[in-house]
Amino acid sequence: GISIHSSHGKISCSERLEGLGYSPIETAHGIHSLSLNMLKHYFDQNAVEENNIPTVNLNRSEKNPLHEHALPLNLNNSFEYGPLFAMDHVLSNMDDENYGIKNANTLDRIAHDLHMHMIWEQAAGVYRKLKMNNKRKKICACIKEQDDTMMIALNRIAEEIRNPDQVAAEAGLTGKSRRVIGWWRYLGRYVGVYTIRGRAGANGNGTESVDLFEGNIEDEESWNQWKADMKTDSDMTSTAANMAHYLFCKLNY
Repeated sequence: GISIHSSHGKISCSERLEGLGYSPIETAHGIHSLSLNMLKHYFDQNAVEENNIPTVNLNRSEKNPLHEHALPLNLNNSFEYGPLFAMDHVLSNMDDENYGIKNANTLDRIAHDLHMHMIWEQAAGVYRKLKMNNKRKKICACIKEQDDTMMIALNRIAEEIRNPDQVAAEAGLTGKSRRVIGWWRYLGRYVGVYTIRGRAGANGNGTESVDLFEGNIEDEESWNQWKADMKTDSDMTSTAANMAHYLFCKLNY
């Protein structure tokens, strides 16, 4: 439990969340591609379609960047096992050029989705422990106060999935690629692709161009780099804990 007390004897939300180590930005990463199928599989088998878990719309031909809820995926003759369901989801949409992470190839998308299942499997363990000690009303009220920040992060992830060229151009034109890397880099730190990298231009300001698409899985060498980056993802445990608390609060309070 959290034992931080303010000078007035009450625990503020900032103190509660600091004690928890809660990050709405990491939560956004954890939930962005969650489907109702996997919400039920990993977290709550009784979850309903109106679950209020916002997710990124992977169908780039549609205008809305986000869904209000984690939606059901209707895959033909699919698998109950989560990672195989993930592979089926990618391969069942591989002919649709407007579906999934733009500029990523099929192997990239499979690796990304399997990486998310690693996070969800870890988060499921945290979620089960929270369910066993179902007294989180105050902390859930505080987590809800962070929803606006989480939605900003989720919208940014949607931009990087749906319009990575535009994100790169904006970073290059404004010279804020460092901020983009630190706050928003969607895949780079998590999976090792789409690293935003400023290149020094003729004027030496490093903003002439930004490469958002470096590191697709194309051969053994590039796969080894992805694998190393995924295995050294120090934020995975934190992301799993954050999304578990968020889902617990959304689904139970």
